[in-house]
Amino acid sequence: MAGAVIQNQDGQAGSIQAGEGESVKSPSLPKDFKQRHARHGIQCGDCHGTDPSAQPPTMAKCLQCHGSYKDMAVLTKNLHPNPHDSHRGEVKCRQCHKEHQNSELSCNQCHVFEMKVP
Repeated sequence: MAGAVIQNQDGQAGSIQAGEGESVKSPSLPKDFKQRHARHGIQCGDCHGTDPSAQPPTMAKCLQCHGSYKDMAVLTKNLHPNPHDSHRGEVKCRQCHKEHQNSELSCNQCHVFEMKVP
């Protein structure tokens, strides 16, 4: 796989993995587009399988690398509120974390919390 250089909305360059001859379309990428995972050597297929244009990764796929939901609650125990210890139970990762668009705190559909979601 060859690396491709993209630019986000702020004009900063980032890189993602693209197959030989593949083009990478980036009309309006959020600031953190693919950089968090790419920095750790994770490629599109690692989460999406062989067809990145298919469905988003499942929560089970996210937890394979990030640990159990309880592990995540321990990691975020100092946040108030703890987004991984919610009265809503185990919320799907992609409810808040969005790799290809801006992430958002789904709690804020009902509440108002000041929290940056990676």
